[in-house]
Amino acid sequence: MSDIHTFTQQILNRKEQECQKHKQQAEQHQKERLALALDEINQNEQLMCQKVAKDIHLQETITIQQLTNHKRNVVLQHKQDKLHALFDKAALRMKHWTKDEFSQFLYKVLHQLNNQKQYTLHLGEYTSFPLQETDLSLETILMQQTQSPQITLPNYVKIGKDMIANEAGFILEENGVRYNYLFNALIKEVKQDYISALLQQLTE
Repeated sequence: MSDIHTFTQQILNRKEQECQKHKQQAEQHQKERLALALDEINQNEQLMCQKVAKDIHLQETITIQQLTNHKRNVVLQHKQDKLHALFDKAALRMKHWTKDEFSQFLYKVLHQLNNQKQYTLHLGEYTSFPLQETDLSLETILMQQTQSPQITLPNYVKIGKDMIANEAGFILEENGVRYNYLFNALIKEVKQDYISALLQQLTE
């Protein structure tokens, strides 16, 4: 009987050991699964935090760029408005030049021309100063500096019959080619150059 009891006890002990082993293995497996799950959660949280940080940085960059662009556009608009006002005043001032002021400008332009060619001068409606054709060279006219009520033209410039309506300044015509010195056109050209230079300066 004692042998049977001993054998039975051994079987029970063995089963108990096996159950304990299975229990330990199950607990270990459960711990490993829990550790993997926690690690995955931590990784997901890190990725989410990185994404949030990246999105915040991107939004900050976009906002800063938008503010920079807005500031630049405000500055550009302000300077453009000042330039437009300045050139409008210049155009108005030129429109009301005296005969002496206009003749000085005209002679500077004529001095740049080829005096071996023939030109026709067409005045704008708002620059209707009396003109006088002569056989004199431009140098002689400038040396004489007479106080004539008329503007004396050199021998290579003739008076045109056509007056340009609603304009100040003049056009020089040579063999079908017209050189535009109307004040509005000159102001517009210079103004565009200034605005282009200003825009380039602000975008650099």
